[in-house]
Amino acid sequence: MRLQIILKVFVVSGLFLSACVSSKKYKEAKSELDQLNSQNKSLSQQNSSLKKQLSDVNDQYGSVKAEYANYKTSCEGAHKKLATYETAVHELKGRIEEIQKALAAGEADFAKEGVTVYEKDGRIYVAHGYSKISITELKKDFSPKTSDSVVFTGDIRRGLEGTHVYKINGYYYLYSTYGGRDGIQVALRSKNIYGPYEQKVVIYDTTRDVNFGIHQGALIKTQTGEWWTMLFVDSGPFGRFPSLQPVTWKDGWPMVGVNGKAVVTYKKPNVGKNYPVKTFPTSDEFNEKTLGMQWGWNHNPDPTNWSLLQRPGYLRLTAGKIVSNFREARNSLTQRTFTYYDDSISAFGETKMDVSKMRDGDIAGLAIFQDPYAYIAVKQMNGSKYIVMVNNGTTIDSAVFNSSAVYLRTIASNSTGKAYFEYSPDNEQFTPLGNQLSMRFNLSIFTGNKFCLFNYPTKGIGGYVDFDWFRMDAYKPK
Repeated sequence: MRLQIILKVFVVSGLFLSACVSSKKYKEAKSELDQLNSQNKSLSQQNSSLKKQLSDVNDQYGSVKAEYANYKTSCEGAHKKLATYETAVHELKGRIEEIQKALAAGEADFAKEGVTVYEKDGRIYVAHGYSKISITELKKDFSPKTSDSVVFTGDIRRGLEGTHVYKINGYYYLYSTYGGRDGIQVALRSKNIYGPYEQKVVIYDTTRDVNFGIHQGALIKTQTGEWWTMLFVDSGPFGRFPSLQPVTWKDGWPMVGVNGKAVVTYKKPNVGKNYPVKTFPTSDEFNEKTLGMQWGWNHNPDPTNWSLLQRPGYLRLTAGKIVSNFREARNSLTQRTFTYYDDSISAFGETKMDVSKMRDGDIAGLAIFQDPYAYIAVKQMNGSKYIVMVNNGTTIDSAVFNSSAVYLRTIASNSTGKAYFEYSPDNEQFTPLGNQLSMRFNLSIFTGNKFCLFNYPTKGIGGYVDFDWFRMDAYKPK
């Protein structure tokens, strides 16, 4: 019995001891597990932090990559612009040197002759005014030195203007005009710069021919002592046409023409040297490194957006500034239209244009430019190209056009005052488009109607067209 009790006690004690040992291991295990959980939590937090840092680094990398791409693009663009500017400078350098030489020669002649507004004692005068002609003495910087002094009031009719002042053989001459289509050219003379002046009509020609109403210009003395005058004739929408006329001095007056009439043909001036006969340039194949002297920009040109060198043999006009209409277009290249002694002959201007690199919103073509204006052009919209005819801001007609090259033509008549427009895919068969432009010589522009090559964007920049050539001649219908 006692043995049983002892055995039971031993068994209970063993069980108790075993339970104590298990409890201790449990606590140790639990403590270790807690530590692991804590470490895991810490590691999880560190992992989250590292993920955020990695995300930040990726964002920074993306930002740096984008910045580098922008910098690279900007740098490439800057290099392209620099190359274009260098090309433009090279093209202009020769022209500038020519102008400087001409100015130097002109200044030398000017100092030698001692005429026009400069006095021998260095005093400078300018004549100016409308109906009332004034004399003003100037400082060397051409600012006024004295107040205006009225020296003559026109008494033939209103509008005495365009005065040039000369000192010739002891007389001061004011070479002026009563303007208008039937202009009257007069000379005023006096022994004193401030008058009194006497007046003489030196030409008033209203013969109904190419010299009708010839007036307003300058007196010229050649190297051999001959005297001439360069005047002009107002002649319809094509504007004012220069006319060189001989001058004969009679009783101290510079009489123009022959027997009171302007000449149509005459022996050319004797300048002491023979020169080959030349014709004023009109057409241009764009094969040279500089534009022909007949061209003029309607606005100050942007040299980065036009070139004769990027594609030799072509004039490239790049759409460089978004504008809303033709009048605002930059790099619009113009030249005067020519007319003929036979007023029944019209003039035409024609161009070939590569339009394969245009972009949506670009409009490029050929215009008659004055106020009002009109043009025929290629317009790209939604990837498709159309031929459009616009008359003074209003689209008159359009046609789908799928070729990469187009021939555009306008025919203009100085006698009828009308111009119309045509296009062709092959330079053989031309299709009229739109209506006729009623041309005007409007003083808001103050030049005759001109042919105009243009390209402007209405949506985005960068598109360009290449003009292969521009040709102008008398129009002879086939």
